[in-house]
Amino acid sequence: MFASLQTILLLGWGKISALFGATDPALRAPLAVSLGAIPGALSRYYLTLWSVQWFGTGFPVGTFLINLTGAMVMGFFVTYTLDRSITSPDLRLFFATGCLGSYTTFSTYTLDTLY
Repeated sequence: MFASLQTILLLGWGKISALFGATDPALRAPLAVSLGAIPGALSRYYLTLWSVQWFGTGFPVGTFLINLTGAMVMGFFVTYTLDRSITSPDLRLFFATGCLGSYTTFSTYTLDTLY
């Protein structure tokens, strides 16, 4: 399973990293985080809409599940990639900080429980 995840991430990253080849090194990190934030935020938005349809609005189940799964995936991803040194720092910024960072925000959970 981890080998296929690694392959998917590296193949997808190959296309994105072509953008970084000609990019100023000072802009690589912000660009990686920005490009990762787009799929993370969209995933969060659509999963929240889906959970409201299934569970209603009494308790923010969607936000709770999103934060729980995102934190777990981030822990596995960072631990796996750092232990094996298989990814570039740009890929870690793209996936962990950008994608999963925008996917999991506990501030949204707080907002959903207060209002």
